[in-house]
Amino acid sequence: GDAWRAVDFDDSAWETGPSGFGYGDDDDATVLTDMEGNYLTVYIRKTFTADSVAAGAAVQLVVDYDDGFVAYINGDEVARRGVADDPATYLSTASSHEAGTPVVIELGLAADVFGPGLNVLAVEGHNQSTGSTDFSLKPALRWTAGPVVVELTADTTWSGAYLNEGTVIVRPGATLRIEPGTVVSMDQGARIRVEGRLLAEGTRESPIRFTRSAAGAAWKQILFVGAADSVLRHCTIEYADSAGDHKVYYPDYGQAQCDPNRIPPSRNYTEAVVAVACHVDMEGCVFQNLPSAGGEGDAIAIISDDPDHPGDATAHIWDCEFISIGQGIHTRYSYVLVEGCYFTDHHGDNDDIDLYGESTPPPLIRNNLLLNPSHDDMINPTRCSAIIIGNIVGGCDDHGIVLRDKCYPVLINNVIFNCSSAGIAVQNQCDALLVNNTIVNCGRGVRFFDHTGRWGPEYCLYPGSGRATMVNGIVWNCTTSFELQDSPYTGDRGSHLAVRYSDIIGGQGRMSVSANSTVDWGPGNIDADPLFADAAGRDYHLKSQAGRWLADEGRWTTDAVTSPCIDAGDPNSDWTAELWPHGKRINMGAFGGTGQASMSLSQAGSATDLDGDDVTGWPDIARLVMRWLSDKTPQTADVNRDGVVDLKDLSLMGLEWGP
Repeated sequence: GDAWRAVDFDDSAWETGPSGFGYGDDDDATVLTDMEGNYLTVYIRKTFTADSVAAGAAVQLVVDYDDGFVAYINGDEVARRGVADDPATYLSTASSHEAGTPVVIELGLAADVFGPGLNVLAVEGHNQSTGSTDFSLKPALRWTAGPVVVELTADTTWSGAYLNEGTVIVRPGATLRIEPGTVVSMDQGARIRVEGRLLAEGTRESPIRFTRSAAGAAWKQILFVGAADSVLRHCTIEYADSAGDHKVYYPDYGQAQCDPNRIPPSRNYTEAVVAVACHVDMEGCVFQNLPSAGGEGDAIAIISDDPDHPGDATAHIWDCEFISIGQGIHTRYSYVLVEGCYFTDHHGDNDDIDLYGESTPPPLIRNNLLLNPSHDDMINPTRCSAIIIGNIVGGCDDHGIVLRDKCYPVLINNVIFNCSSAGIAVQNQCDALLVNNTIVNCGRGVRFFDHTGRWGPEYCLYPGSGRATMVNGIVWNCTTSFELQDSPYTGDRGSHLAVRYSDIIGGQGRMSVSANSTVDWGPGNIDADPLFADAAGRDYHLKSQAGRWLADEGRWTTDAVTSPCIDAGDPNSDWTAELWPHGKRINMGAFGGTGQASMSLSQAGSATDLDGDDVTGWPDIARLVMRWLSDKTPQTADVNRDGVVDLKDLSLMGLEWGP
């Protein structure tokens, strides 16, 4: 159980000894002579008072250990190293780690870490095996005696260089402005807490840097709590001590059973940038070196269900880069717009974008590029009806996109390729709508299963597999097109799929369908080579004799052949964003229904009929005017396809006026 972690636990029957527990390496104050060959785990605890500690003191946990540990303060987990089992038990082993260099872990401000009166530090130490020749566990708490705490109660501007030696607090009503090109150097454990407003507005040419003050230092984070709308624009954020596990935010973390009415404990967030009950815009920012090159530190958390500061949190995150870190973005019950961002080479048991819980409106993940993580999935909404549009997702050893728990996500116009386990996973009563997606070179195109190991804490997923409807999709060069596994859940033992107007390799012959699962194989499905422009070069536009978009060059070209997926989608789907000649019918695949849809050999319709009503008239003029002088390409209002909407296009409309 976990009672031993609590302050009021009766430990009078426990053995006592000075800190430094272990055997086998001649440096232990309390030698455990009976541990080798007999048991894996040691439990220790120490009560103390912290009433004399300044509220703004930075608290650190210092641990010298061999091989792993999990630490708790007042019953809440605050740190772990080397122990994968969660929750850990007395049989949990640790990965190998030699003692000798203590790890220093920033826990936060004393006011957030300690309670009034009696507190307790409880630590469980785990060995690699019972046969290990040594073990060490030497924990200590320390805090800065006199941290530098700067409280900003009036508007303040930083420029040039600023050294943060401790904690900067922007109080309500105050605004901290940071000018382009400023370098904010952060000492070990330093942080910025924003209760007012932060406007860190760099430029592409002169970004703002939040970085360490010296080699080896690791600052804590930028934390927004109930703040006024704030901005991080063209900021580089690096060397924050942001490695952590967002599962500790789940109310049932560490509990024996799920309880939907459980009141969660206070949280210690670990991400480099955290927004609690407020809104933050992040544009053109780079997250790297968290906490060092190739580390597993996490970048952003947007939190609407904080137990101490409840309230809606939202964020717009666009044109940002997440390079070789841990998790990119984590949300809880929060609306976020994530657009035009680049994620690559994430490390550890992390996803690039992890979304938990419903919000109004739902999260919108649009036009991002996610490539080549070192491990794990890439986009993962759990119990979250996210809208995921126009993303390119590829190169992972697991699933590209995981849709999990009871929710209704929508995936539109995504390209998913080279994902070893599956392009898309649908789990635990998720009901997904998959429209105009291209899934290529994956172990499975779409995989349906019940993640039974996560029915209980801390995930507490709904039991059962998933279901989905696929329309206008392409699933090609996948070993198994669809895998529908059964579930032990008696409420519904099957997985369920409906497929319409899609190009599926092998037709129904490459599916794996378990006994209680069902596939509704509807009209319009084909099994034909989609004739991608350059599959080896990851260009999944469809070949066309009438016209194919060259995205890298921003122009149209033609091919010697035409894909069977052109004009083959659901006749009831909206095709009006496709450029003429469009055949007045949507294409299959990720570019169907968009301006990049390959062109049709049919001459149906007209280039000047922008709204598809078979008449060139005032509504079409209105659409053209809305895009006047726009050089966005491709778009229907660029009637003559010269790359700009102008008088030439308007004159062509005049020539085609009427039905």
